[in-house]
Order: sequence, then structure tokens, then C-alpha cells
Amino acid sequence: MLAAACGKSDEVADKKAVPTQVAVKVNKDEISVHQVNAQLVRIGATAPEQQATAKRQIVDGLIEQQLLVQQAREQRLDRDPEVLSALEAARHSLLAQAYLQKRVAASARPSEDDIRKYYKENPSLFAERRVFRILELATDLTPDRLPEVQAHIDRKKSLVEIGNALRDAGANVTSSGAVRAPEQLPLEFVSRIAQLSDGQMAAFSNSRSITVLQVVESQPQPLDEKAAQPLIDQFLTNQKREELTRAEIKRLRDLASIEYVGDYTKLVQEEAKAVAAPAAVASGSDKAQDGKAMEKGISGLR
Repeated sequence: MLAAACGKSDEVADKKAVPTQVAVKVNKDEISVHQVNAQLVRIGATAPEQQATAKRQIVDGLIEQQLLVQQAREQRLDRDPEVLSALEAARHSLLAQAYLQKRVAASARPSEDDIRKYYKENPSLFAERRVFRILELATDLTPDRLPEVQAHIDRKKSLVEIGNALRDAGANVTSSGAVRAPEQLPLEFVSRIAQLSDGQMAAFSNSRSITVLQVVESQPQPLDEKAAQPLIDQFLTNQKREELTRAEIKRLRDLASIEYVGDYTKLVQEEAKAVAAPAAVASGSDKAQDGKAMEKGISGLR
């Protein structure tokens, strides 16, 4: 009996020595330490002083979530067809993301040479970085009217005069101002804006609109290579991940048997015709016309 009692005491002591994996019990359900830690990683709380506050907020959030889940189950919402459909869609999305993460994660990281090269090739973002105070005119003008807008700039009109002239021509124009660092601007804009002196303007277009920007003033705030390294690393990683993702999806589509059914067959056929029509027009023109069409197409992207 004494031996059995001692054995039982040792067993209890061993159980107490093992750290529990349960963080909170909510009625009959448990919230695990793993759930809390996963949330900590997701929000990026690494410093000890951050973790104490973050853990409390995370635990409170998980408790509230679990209480709501329990009520949903009591009302059998987990058997509702719409809820089941949404759960299945979320499951598919998570599985797809998990596959891509595993497939491209290891290959997406740039080398030190890649980072160094990007730093040298983009002085306006780093070594010659300036922070701009910008005034902006946003219009609903289509890209083909870019020469008209550029003509106003060439005549050295003020931004107010340009806005009034475009409104008189029937455009919807809104104005705004902001302080922007290069990394807060569209990447395709940065090199052109970096060439502007204080007071100068430039017009930019995309497929739907034209914008006029004026650099009111700027302040040099360069970043050395060491400070820029984590920023470049993150940017190139994301860029490479997107490229690898597109390549992997293309590979899988090429290998797959994909058959459209019913009305979706018509949709695909109509889309194919729409894509083929411009190509047929281009192939029927001479080389000079092709050159002009290409030049016009490129100018619309500037």
C-alpha cells in the first residue's frame, strides 16, 4: 500500500511538472497555447513588453470567438448550407495558399547580390531619396488626351489654371495634397518624380485616367545600403513570390484537363474572340502602322 501510494504521488508530481498546452477553458471547450502563439506570430509581437499586452488581447479575442462559436453550434448554424459552403470555400483557399507557400517560399528569397544590385539601380529610392510635398490633380480623362494635358504643362500654366482649363473642357477634376516618400508612390512614377525640381509638374496616365502632379518642395532623406537592406529584401521576396506563383499556376493549367460546361463555354468563346480581334487588325497592317500602334500602346503606360 505504501509503495502504491508513493507511486501515485510520483505520478501526480510528474503531471504537475509537465506544462499544460491549454491556455483557457471556455465552458467545455479549450483554447490552446498553440492558438495564442500562432496569433502572436501573425501580428509580429516579438519584444517581451509587447507580448504581455498582446497575449492578453489575443486571449480575450479567442474567448469571445469561442463563445460565439458555441452559440452558433447550439443553433445548428454549422449545418446551415450557406455556412457549409463558406467553410468549404475557406478550406479550399487555405489549402491553395498552403501549397503555394510550400512551393515558392524557399526559392523566393533574394541573394545579397540581388539586394545590392537593386540598391544601386534605384538611387531615387535610396541613395538619392527625397521626401516630396505634392499637389495632385486627378481627372477622369482617358489616356488619349494626355497630349492635351501635357500642352497645358508646357505652357507653364499653374496647377489651378490647368485644373480650370480641364474642367472647362468637360473633365471631372479633384485636387489634393500630401507629403509622400518614394516608397509611398507607385513604383512606375518614382523615377519621373525624382527628376522634377521643386515647382515642376508632370502628367501620368493609366488605362482609365490622367493625373497631374506638382512637386511643391522636397527634402533629401537618403537611405544607406544597410538601412535599405530589409526593405529591398521584403520587396524582392514579394516580387519573386508573385512571379513564381504565376509560373506555377500556368504550369498546372497547362498540365490540367479543363473543360467548360454549358453557358461558361460561350463566355470563354466570346472572350477568345475579343482577344483575337485586335490581333487580326494588327496583323493586317503594315510595319509602319505596327510601329505607331506599339508606340501609342507604350505611351499609354507611361
